[in-house]
Amino acid sequence: MLAPKASQEIQLTKRYLQILTATFAGRYDVAVSETAGNGLWTVSVKLPETVDAHPVMTARGDTKIWRDVIGALTFVRANCASAASVTVHVGDWQLCWKKPC
Repeated sequence: MLAPKASQEIQLTKRYLQILTATFAGRYDVAVSETAGNGLWTVSVKLPETVDAHPVMTARGDTKIWRDVIGALTFVRANCASAASVTVHVGDWQLCWKKPC
C-alpha cells in the first residue's frame, strides 16, 4: 500500500487511522495542536512521502476536537503508539518526542 499523494483528500477516521498506523508503523509523524489559542485540541498525522498533515476526523466527517491536551495525548498514545514522532504545539512552543534509533 502506497501513501496517498498530497492532492488526495484523506478522511482520517479512527478506523482508517488504525489501518495506516499498522501499514506505516514507525514512519509517520503525529502533531497535537491547540486551535487558535482557545483551549481546544486537534490531532493530525503526516504520512511518509506526503506534504500535508491530515487531521483526525469524526465518523460524520468533522475534525475531531478534544477539550484538553490530556485527552488528545491519551488518544494518540492509544491509537498512534508506533509513530516516529509526536509533537505538541502550544502557541509558539513545540514539545517533541521522537522514537530512539
